[in-house]
Amino acid sequence: MDMLINTFLLFLNFYTDLYVSCKLLDFQFKITINNTFLVLFLAILHNILSKFNNLYHFKIVLTFIFLVLLLKKVFNKDFFLTIETCFFTLILMILSEQLITIIFFNLLNLNSHNVSNIITFRFLANILIIFNNIILINLHCVLWKYIKKILFIKNNSHIIKIFFIIILTFMIITSYLIAYEYFDNYFKDRIFFPILILCIFSIYIALSFLYTNYLFNENLIMLKIKEKKYNQLKLYSQSIENLIDDISNFKHDYNNMIFMMNGFLENNDYHSLKEYFHKNIFSEDNYYDISKLKKIKNSGIKGLLSAKISEILKNNIKVNVEIFSNIDQIYISEFDLCRILGIFLDNALESAIATQEKFISISFIKDDDLNIVILNSCTNNNININSIFKKGYSSKGNNRGIGLFNVCSILNEKYPNNTILNTYIKDNLFIQDLHIRAK
Repeated sequence: MDMLINTFLLFLNFYTDLYVSCKLLDFQFKITINNTFLVLFLAILHNILSKFNNLYHFKIVLTFIFLVLLLKKVFNKDFFLTIETCFFTLILMILSEQLITIIFFNLLNLNSHNVSNIITFRFLANILIIFNNIILINLHCVLWKYIKKILFIKNNSHIIKIFFIIILTFMIITSYLIAYEYFDNYFKDRIFFPILILCIFSIYIALSFLYTNYLFNENLIMLKIKEKKYNQLKLYSQSIENLIDDISNFKHDYNNMIFMMNGFLENNDYHSLKEYFHKNIFSEDNYYDISKLKKIKNSGIKGLLSAKISEILKNNIKVNVEIFSNIDQIYISEFDLCRILGIFLDNALESAIATQEKFISISFIKDDDLNIVILNSCTNNNININSIFKKGYSSKGNNRGIGLFNVCSILNEKYPNNTILNTYIKDNLFIQDLHIRAK
């Protein structure tokens, strides 16, 4: 009878631990047949093994091992996350046990003999521990959601959770020391020292997790920096390849032009030569605008502009690039500025290609602050400037409205205090003037 009751209580405890773990991992708790049989098997095995004299004083360690096996089987999560969840669950269980112990010994004036040997009290104590566990974990979840909302903590942040584990561990050690002081006879034959060792070990594990999390974040930052540099190099290499292709095409066209000019000279057709020269040779000056990008010291911005200018030239659009001084600081995120310039230039290309003038101008003006002006020829002077930054609005095509909405979102959310964007239309020119103040 006693073994049956112990098995039943262990079954309830393991299922409660499973519920606590579901709450910690933000999983939906479900009672399934497989989980029920698994918990029942672990409860029976735990009850049998704890009867051995060598294992009796290490029941808490046995519980931890079984709990690890249970969570690994049910959730199939990462091993370290499983260990962390088990420690938190076990610490919560021990804390509940301490609270109920204080209630039984002080408020109800019961001694250890009553609780240990009278089935009713033992059953009642375990039920109270289970309910206390459920109340504590739900209280924790409510507080955790409130803290995340107030402090804007990410869901995958384990630092505060681990810090909470350390605090609870100290609370448990303190409660055991107090309990040991008042109930010396009770703890002489019990598991005080194994639990104390487990608490100290849990502090070590928690600190190890904390340090591991710190190293992981440091490595993640380094990885992002390397990825950023790789993307810059990739973009710059692509722009160089485009320039090489353009130069190769230019050399090929240059040879053809020489042969044609030679034909005009042999026929003394100077009028046709002059007309051909002004019509075709001067238009190649657009290629030299790209060399001005050497004043931009940021390789990512330089690579983006090189690629976009090359694309503009391939569409037979005249482009003018003016950079009046060295651009060594941009004052906002390089990635964000690349996104903004990419959207501006894509929109400018889309608009200019439909006009007769086919013209785009790019200007960088640097004094104390940075001014970037991109203008393009357009056919519609009646564009509603107040509407083009709204999501889904488009004066031509779908991408324009979405792109400018993204630009507005970036500037308003990330840089409301040091950026000003002026957008206007003048003399059939669509002008984007971005002013970035030095921080």
